[in-house]
Amino acid sequence: MNKWQKKKQRIGSDFKELQTKILTRTALILLIAIFIIFGIDYTILKGHFANIAVELLNRFIYKDYYWALEVYQRVVRNNKDLYIMLAILVVLLIILRIYLKSFT
Repeated sequence: MNKWQKKKQRIGSDFKELQTKILTRTALILLIAIFIIFGIDYTILKGHFANIAVELLNRFIYKDYYWALEVYQRVVRNNKDLYIMLAILVVLLIILRIYLKSFT
């Protein structure tokens, strides 16, 4: 084997390592994004967040439980899809920033 074949074999091996590294990081980032988005949807928009938000509105702003509930319904629940999309966008941008920073 001459020196060019050895160099080509070494470059091919390095490329395979890079491919594996990129694939592994991409899969890891995808899993992290899925868990974060699921966590945001499950905890904030379906969990006790609604009760806490209505209670805070009731205590500090409106002083009426039903009015606070109505405001929460109009502002948060009716726009749930928008908040989910914004949360997904923010999470993916943060993860993309971390992902790209790892290559530089």
